[in-house]
Amino acid sequence: MALGYIVKVTERAWRNETTVLSPEGEFLGVYGKDHPVTFAGESSVTRGTYPVYTTPLGKIGTIICYDLDFTDTARKITRNGAQLILVPSHDWPAIATKHYAHLVFRAVENRVAMAKADSSGNDSVIIDAYGRIIAAAISPGGDRDGQAVIADAPLGSGKTLTVRLGDWIGWIALAGMVFFIIYDPITKAREKQRQKPSSADDRHSSPTL
Repeated sequence: MALGYIVKVTERAWRNETTVLSPEGEFLGVYGKDHPVTFAGESSVTRGTYPVYTTPLGKIGTIICYDLDFTDTARKITRNGAQLILVPSHDWPAIATKHYAHLVFRAVENRVAMAKADSSGNDSVIIDAYGRIIAAAISPGGDRDGQAVIADAPLGSGKTLTVRLGDWIGWIALAGMVFFIIYDPITKAREKQRQKPSSADDRHSSPTL
């Protein structure tokens, strides 16, 4: 079980953290949000650490809400051995139909199963390691009666090029796109040049008067 909570530091400063409990009720550790919303007063004392917990259910890691919007956090936890990533969040209605889609990308990139539990009742989802949505409760505006999303999610292997190479995959893809954007018109121009008859051919084909 992963429990997300807020630690109030001062009237205008706070931390967003998650703790994981084993099936026996043992506290396994604390994870602090890797990408705190600093302009809102959020901070993290454990930022830059990516704990993974070995449990009877498999190796489990956690990230928190806004961490989903970045590729690096889930990847670093996967590199540490996570097979399942749990994501407590507190989304607002305007992004309820969009934010959970980030789980699909993070699952595919890292080949890990992911489960998102939203405390506001907007978007709770379970996704397998191939990015397939197994179960979901999407209720923009929040479900005041509470949500329970239950499904069997096979654990992931964490074996992908993205896990090994990181954002280089994206940069290589971008470089390839730029190359073909430039290369395509050049090849078309060369082809037109080859098809254009030369002046000697024009004189040879002109009729004699």
